[in-house]
Amino acid sequence: MTKGCGAVAYASDRPLIDGILAAEREARRLAASLTAFDRALAEGGDAAASLQGADLLRQEAEGLARFLGALAAAGGDTASAVQGLDLRAQAERLSGNPAAAAQHVLAVEVWDTPAP
Repeated sequence: MTKGCGAVAYASDRPLIDGILAAEREARRLAASLTAFDRALAEGGDAAASLQGADLLRQEAEGLARFLGALAAAGGDTASAVQGLDLRAQAERLSGNPAAAAQHVLAVEVWDTPAP
């Protein structure tokens, strides 16, 4: 047994716990991005960049919701849960690979859509 979040967790719960912790980190990152975006809007930043930033945040929030639904459906299997995500960097972050996620450039993410 391992301890997690103040409660006793079994080793078989580890993938689910890891997925939930990854989702928490992603939610905190989204909140920080929204704060920065709000500041940029208040300062009267570039309209095109603001629209791209808003679109990226929407895509990331949608991806996080999809990840959480897929994580529950997959019984906590993070690798399966990230398979349907459209944003590669987000999938890397949620799968526990932040170094690979850092390689993806914002401009690529904004316009990155899955093939039909």
